[in-house]
Amino acid sequence: MPEVLALLSSKGGVGKTGLCANVAAQAARLLHPERVLCVDLDPSGDLALDLGYRGEVADDQGSALVGALLHGTTPRPAPTGRAGLDVFAGGPRLGFAVNVKACLASDAVGALADVLGRLGGGYRLVVVDCPPGLGALSRLALAAADGVVIPTRADDGSLAAIGALAPVWRDIRTRHNAGLALLGIALMQVPTEVRRLETRLRDDLRIVGEGHLRVFRTAVRANSEAAYGARRLGLTADEYAHHAHSTDNDEPARAARALAEDYRHLTGEILGRLRARRAPTARGAHR
Repeated sequence: MPEVLALLSSKGGVGKTGLCANVAAQAARLLHPERVLCVDLDPSGDLALDLGYRGEVADDQGSALVGALLHGTTPRPAPTGRAGLDVFAGGPRLGFAVNVKACLASDAVGALADVLGRLGGGYRLVVVDCPPGLGALSRLALAAADGVVIPTRADDGSLAAIGALAPVWRDIRTRHNAGLALLGIALMQVPTEVRRLETRLRDDLRIVGEGHLRVFRTAVRANSEAAYGARRLGLTADEYAHHAHSTDNDEPARAARALAEDYRHLTGEILGRLRARRAPTARGAHR
């Protein structure tokens, strides 16, 4: 079974979907020839914008996922047009799933884990984009995940939202997934001109997590022009950097390269922590 990475926030607008698209695309290159799968559990389906398949065959509005979660079918992942990266699309049809008793019932929390356990295709990693909040779909993701990354922005509301995760986290670990690990907090859209803000954020997060939350060293700097340009074209930051480099305007190219660099470094950190999580188990099994 592939390793499962869930990106989760109880608050919307923190850059979670962009992080999902960029981590998955970077991982597909790093893990080649093994494959990576994106799972969009968000009824908004906005991962389709970041990966550029909105309106394409891959964009089934969440139908394949709904069928798998509620009826036990084995959906076929759709290609994203990138080597080694496939997707289960999200969309409004997932909104129906959260109102179905079978999806909310305690004994159905493992439904996504069951779906991923039936996957073929040689997937090494599954990256799950959870919807904002801590409802039924997010609980499915937590029950299936090996590791969780929580993105947060530089505002008090986003920081306070991290504390709301604690009771759900404890319930999932106690009743459904004892191996669930919090890999760390990813700081998103941090203003480049205010480096002291990043230090304050890290201190605040340590207070919220009572010293137990680890913050990734790489922060994704605020770069709205490059982020908007990439999403408008359905490109990842790295792809957009190559696109911007081909133009005559140096400033957008520099901004695009900076954003791509942040995502590359952050992806490396996330995959490193995911690997490290499994290392003690592997050594114990060897002994």
